[in-house]
Amino acid sequence: YTEQMKDLIVQATSGFVAQIIKVAAVGVMLFSLNWQLALITLGPTPLVFVAALFFWQRIYPRYYRIWDARSKLNGALSSIINGIRVVKAFGQETREVDRFNHTSSYLRDSFRRVEHLTATFQPGMAILFQLGGILVWFFGGRLVLGDGMTLGTLTAFLGYLAMFYVPLRQLTSLTNWLTSFLSSAQRTFEIIDTQPLILESGDTRSIPAASAASIKFDNVRFGYERDESVINDLSFEVRSGEHLGVVGKSGSGKTTLINLIARFYDVSDGAVSVNGVDVRKLSLPELRRFVGVVLQESFLFRGTIYENLTYGNPDVGFDQVVEAAKAANAHEFILRKQFGYDTYIGERGAGLSGDQRQRVSIARALLY
Repeated sequence: YTEQMKDLIVQATSGFVAQIIKVAAVGVMLFSLNWQLALITLGPTPLVFVAALFFWQRIYPRYYRIWDARSKLNGALSSIINGIRVVKAFGQETREVDRFNHTSSYLRDSFRRVEHLTATFQPGMAILFQLGGILVWFFGGRLVLGDGMTLGTLTAFLGYLAMFYVPLRQLTSLTNWLTSFLSSAQRTFEIIDTQPLILESGDTRSIPAASAASIKFDNVRFGYERDESVINDLSFEVRSGEHLGVVGKSGSGKTTLINLIARFYDVSDGAVSVNGVDVRKLSLPELRRFVGVVLQESFLFRGTIYENLTYGNPDVGFDQVVEAAKAANAHEFILRKQFGYDTYIGERGAGLSGDQRQRVSIARALLY
């Protein structure tokens, strides 16, 4: 999208505006030489605009298919790469290659349809412009033979005629650039314009200071699907200093409880409150500062271990970082690394074991 935006700006400034000025200036010269031939010169112009409108209506849906196909291809490739261990563990390499080939073929066919239509449109425009030149030659020659125009004036007119049609032809190609940009921009704006499901209320409140912090569930009901509840009429309270362990089979709603406390989702019925205040009435930044979360799948960013530890609180001191790492039982293995806390790790914590990533995530939550 960024490249499309850059190309459109270049076309609009150095291309479109310059060509419009050139067409207007040359048009004035044509009318000053002979207004009759100038009108003949403008004869193909309505046909050009009609053809450009027809081209726009035909090409726009095809460009949208290109961006849709490219998105599906990137999604399929990302899925295959991220799940490469699963693919190899189950011996599904051939299946994934076939799936990728199918998706890439869809992208290839989408490009082919666009290129075919463009290859038809551009020569068609050239024929229309050539038609205008032929008419000027014909009627201009009759004027010269009838002493209505000198040969020198006709020669000058034909010279300006080429200067008039070339930029006009380039303006028609702008349709292709504009269509490509709008189709990609539409997909971008679909994401930008998507309304978030979790919104702050107009009268947000602060978490009240209390000698004993508490988290309370009051008759909470929640389901990821409207007709299927994961939690039904759940009520409990956790006070300061208490530890609560939630056990249950997979899918029973253990992770869902954390999602509701951090307000990644809103309850369907009932309320979740922090220090007696419904989390829906709290500002999201303050709530997230109050709640430290360690997810099941620990995600670490590309960078040093220290940068990942201080991600939520960049201003924290080194002594506090070490203290948190010790509390998470991560300090020892960090020191065994060649560069200690300055050890560089890859995307998603590549270079660390699953247990080590989990410990770094716990220390990061303690520092938040």
